[in-house]
Amino acid sequence: MTIRFVRAALAAVVGLAIGLPAAAAPQATGDGSTTTSSDQRTAPPQPSSGPLVLTPIESTFVVAPLAIALVVLAACYLPARRASRVDPISVLRES
Repeated sequence: MTIRFVRAALAAVVGLAIGLPAAAAPQATGDGSTTTSSDQRTAPPQPSSGPLVLTPIESTFVVAPLAIALVVLAACYLPARRASRVDPISVLRES
C-alpha cells in the first residue's frame, strides 16, 4: 500500500510541477489579460509590509493545486486501504 501511495504522490507532485509553471506563464509574460479592456492597464502591485493579500488569480494558483493533490491522494489511499483488508489467500481461492 505504501509503495503505490508514494508513487501516486510523486505523480501528483510531478504533474503539479509541470502544470503550474505552464499555467502561470501567460500571466508572467503579460499575455493573459486580467482587465476588461485591452486599453486599460493596471499598475503592478507595490510591495508592502502589511499582511499578505492574494488576488483572485493568485489564490486560484494556491487552492487548485491543493485540491488536486488531496483528490489524488484520496483516490489512491482509499482503494489501497480497502484492498489491504482482504485476505489474499481467500481471493486466490475464489478465482
